[in-house]
Amino acid sequence: MVNAVPGWKVAQAAEGRPCIQQTWTLKDEPSAATLVSLVTKVVSAEGHDESLTLTHKGAEVTAQLCTKSLGGLTENDFIVASKINDLSLADLLPKRRQRFWA
Repeated sequence: MVNAVPGWKVAQAAEGRPCIQQTWTLKDEPSAATLVSLVTKVVSAEGHDESLTLTHKGAEVTAQLCTKSLGGLTENDFIVASKINDLSLADLLPKRRQRFWA
């Protein structure tokens, strides 16, 4: 089922429960703060607040999803991850340098 949510991998939460996780490296700290806000809004809109753990350090943000009340991963965690993937993040990510070949 993890393959259905590109960019997310199975990991272990601090409590030892299985979760799905994704890490983004953004162009700067304000962009990371914006991503945290966007992810929080998506999760809240889905009523899945208790399932989200966000870590924000500099320009890096890590999100973990697992349904603590049910002891691990549920289908809803994957649905929320998919909705997070639908966010438009192009303006928050570092610009790729073009490579020119001679």
